[in-house]
Amino acid sequence: MQWPRNGTLNHDIITPMMHYLQANGKWEEIPYLDLFYYLGRRTDWQKECGIMVLTVANEKCRGCENRDQKADNLVKYKDPEEDVSLLVSPSAPPPETASEEEGEEGGETREKGDGKSKRHTPISKRTRGHLVSKKGGREGGTHVMAPLREAVGPQGDRVMVKVPFSPNDLMIWKQSAGSYREDPDRTARVVKMVIKTQNPDWNDLQVLLDTLMDSTEKEMVLRAMTEKAREMIRLRVADGTLNELVPREDPEWDPNTARGHQALKEYQELLIEGVRTGIPKTVNWSKLYSVKQEKNESPSAFLERLKETARRYTSLEVEGEAGRLQLALIFMGQSQEDIRKKLQKLEGEDTRNLEKLLEVAWKVYNNREKESVRKQQASMLAVLQQAVGREKFEWFTVIDLKDAFFCIPLALESRKYFAFEWENPDTGRRRQLTWSRLPQGFKNSPTIFGNQLARELEEWKTTQVTVPSMFYVVLQYVDDIFLAATERDICSQLTISLLNMLGQGGYRVSRDKAQLVRTEVVYLGCEISKGVRKLGTNRIAAICAIPVPRNHQELRSFLGMVGWCRLWILNFGLLARPLYEALKEVHWTWGRAQEKAFLELKQALKEAPALGLPDLSKDFQLYVTERHRLALGVLTQKIGPWKRPVGYFSKQLDTVSSGWPGCLRAVAATVLLIQEARKLTLGRKLEVYVPHMVIAVLEQKGGHWLSSSRLLQYQALLREQDDIELKITPHLNPAEFLRSEREEGELVHDCVEIIEQVYASREDLKDAPIDSPDWELFTDGSSFVENGTRYAGYAVVTTLQVIEAKALPPGTSAQKAEIRALTRALELSKGKRVNVWTDSKYAFGVVHVHGALWKERGLLTSQGSTIKHRDEILLLLEAVREPEAVAVMHVPGHRKEDGKIYQGNRLADKTAKRVAKEIKIQSALIPAKGNPADSYMKDEPPYLPDDVKLAHLVKAQKNDKGWYVTATGQVVVPAKIMRAILETEHYKCHWGAEALVKFLKNEVISNQMLTMAKRVNATCPTCVKNNPLVRKQFRWEG
Repeated sequence: MQWPRNGTLNHDIITPMMHYLQANGKWEEIPYLDLFYYLGRRTDWQKECGIMVLTVANEKCRGCENRDQKADNLVKYKDPEEDVSLLVSPSAPPPETASEEEGEEGGETREKGDGKSKRHTPISKRTRGHLVSKKGGREGGTHVMAPLREAVGPQGDRVMVKVPFSPNDLMIWKQSAGSYREDPDRTARVVKMVIKTQNPDWNDLQVLLDTLMDSTEKEMVLRAMTEKAREMIRLRVADGTLNELVPREDPEWDPNTARGHQALKEYQELLIEGVRTGIPKTVNWSKLYSVKQEKNESPSAFLERLKETARRYTSLEVEGEAGRLQLALIFMGQSQEDIRKKLQKLEGEDTRNLEKLLEVAWKVYNNREKESVRKQQASMLAVLQQAVGREKFEWFTVIDLKDAFFCIPLALESRKYFAFEWENPDTGRRRQLTWSRLPQGFKNSPTIFGNQLARELEEWKTTQVTVPSMFYVVLQYVDDIFLAATERDICSQLTISLLNMLGQGGYRVSRDKAQLVRTEVVYLGCEISKGVRKLGTNRIAAICAIPVPRNHQELRSFLGMVGWCRLWILNFGLLARPLYEALKEVHWTWGRAQEKAFLELKQALKEAPALGLPDLSKDFQLYVTERHRLALGVLTQKIGPWKRPVGYFSKQLDTVSSGWPGCLRAVAATVLLIQEARKLTLGRKLEVYVPHMVIAVLEQKGGHWLSSSRLLQYQALLREQDDIELKITPHLNPAEFLRSEREEGELVHDCVEIIEQVYASREDLKDAPIDSPDWELFTDGSSFVENGTRYAGYAVVTTLQVIEAKALPPGTSAQKAEIRALTRALELSKGKRVNVWTDSKYAFGVVHVHGALWKERGLLTSQGSTIKHRDEILLLLEAVREPEAVAVMHVPGHRKEDGKIYQGNRLADKTAKRVAKEIKIQSALIPAKGNPADSYMKDEPPYLPDDVKLAHLVKAQKNDKGWYVTATGQVVVPAKIMRAILETEHYKCHWGAEALVKFLKNEVISNQMLTMAKRVNATCPTCVKNNPLVRKQFRWEG
């Protein structure tokens, strides 16, 4: 049995075929067969598809029989009269055979067979008409408007069928195009789409123009078409006259002829160009720069808006290279803040590549969902703090929902996204299934469920709860619900109402985990009672039962669990430091320090205090200190004369701030812990107690160590915030602060003085001019390249005269020259009171900030490597102690302002540049370069025929040792020896291939010398690593 190519509705064929498929286990083909079975029984489906099955004829169409012998049935279709707007043009009939007889009227043909006769009319007469009935009469009906279509004529040739537009289509296109004057490009795109899909003739195009624009606009379009046609005629791009190319009357072009078809196509192209350029473009670049990305707008939609605005208001070619570069810059600068920050981190060509910018923008846009998930799935701390240590709440209820995600049904249109294949283990049969409920494995299930439950809880509170909100609070964390109330009756009433709401909403409550109307409950691992929260005993017992870790994975697991409890552990960072250091080691290390830290953390958990819940009706106190580059602190609130801890904090300082002086590290620790504490204070006033002069250190010494952006951030947080009040305390650790009733007091040290003593190269060194100096000096070092040579020099001057100016050896860097200039100024001021100005931040930083620290470290960097200009820095640190009193100031360089400071700096700069060229040329005897082949010429050369051929070619003669030498002294070297010479010379300074050959060609010559040089370059590990042009390493053969 064979299935017809185009299918069938015959039950006598469908039923046996169904049995055949079931017997042979071809289950994947059964749904296809079911469609034909149901289609034959459901006439409403047939009508909805725009067709009606009338009969199933047994005879076969002669044309189909000739084309495909597998066609078993011929189905007749009838157009439904009641919804003619849904119809499309009829398909072409099968090709007619030569045996068909011509009819009497209009070229009708009759097909005879089996005593029956069917009448066919040419397609031009059947377009949008009804099929001829069996009785031979033509049924009347409404003629449907449709575009010009291509079809097959009675003789098998191609014909164009003329069908005008329908009013519905014209109305839709009018709405899509909008106002022509406001957006000509949009209208042009709609016209281009209509021409491409509908292929209208001249009359239909006039109807389209009359619909999309008024008479004035249409005239402007025709005028633009005429100008374009005149230009084409002038350039001989098109043939004919203006009236032939842009006719104002119906030219009656026949689309079935080549000439008529070509004329229509040219008119359509001119029309598109006329619509696009008909209205003069108003250039207004401000419109483009006013386009900003909306918060929820996708990057692609934003870019399309930019292109649309550029087309409308600028002359920018958005698809050209210059236009894409301009759009890339605008796209980067006018995107949303989160996208813009990411785009601004790109470097090089990526900042000008529009595709790269769009790719990065999409990544940020798609990750917003993950960020929202992270924010919505808030930490336990953020949820509990809403329970506000309002100590008036005494009764609590905790409800845990069972099978939470399965309570949310999936919409029918979304189920296809969660389909999966399942195989029956007993029968081996595979089936495709899908989830009908919110699946557990879907990453967004917690967010979707939490949002839905939150909406229903909010609706419950607004519609069903009559208790004032000041007497209760309801919190939700995914599927855990927390209810707190001031009185037992209120708690019972709300609990009953809440359980009823959840039951009616289809949620299931876990009876075993429910904690109803109690004075103490466990919520999110914390035991909560009136105004107090503490770690749950089960959690503490589980962590303390963990055995000693045996590898990195077990240690990481322990730190993850104990780190969750860090809010209850004083100085957690200090206690856990040995364990975190053990994680950094490549090999597993477990010693006494790790064992001690492991046991201390467990003991701290057992002694964890009961922290108070934040009470937003009271102010907060935050104590901050810094130890071992860790920010340590405790957040408290006063209850009577005591301070009750709300949370303990410990944070590791970043790498940059860890290298600062101790008092300045305290500033960084203060900023870091204020940001952490604000998660609990929620804008309430925060009194910050620090055993350091934070503001004084930041203002006087911060500029020497902090970058401008970090300094601005610290100043904004510590000085410009209304909820922050800084106070000085003499207490050196959190425990002492908690026990003491006196918070404020005087420090036993001066932070600024200590920084100057420890980190300055001289105790009395000033960065402001001293009074009554003996003289004032200006220093400058210069280093520049001219004609391939680097010149360097330095100068020490006053405002009127040059004290000392000398050239430095060629190749001296600018930093080294600046240090030398400042050193000489200090040495010339021995025993004097002097003010020295320099425009070098590097030299200024050495004497004021880094010099003493480097000297203490042994002139090593933080990574252990030797600092640059080591000897010069040592001389500078010794010279700074020569004057009786000294002040070193920094002055901005290359300024044109008046004043003696800028005048002196300009004189020093000009003098240093002048003397840099006054270098002395020294003469020296340089040994002559030997021939690289000398060491190989002691033995007889192993010449090959190719080498001898090369020697004859360059007219070389043999010497007494048998080596070929040219008249200019070039030695013809065999390839094997040349390879060794190339390798030896290359590794001396890692020549490039061409440079190496150029260097050696005056001394030696060989076959394929450049090829061998390239292979030597490609096999050099250093060149492969550092030269991006070297892509492949060669291996020598033989």
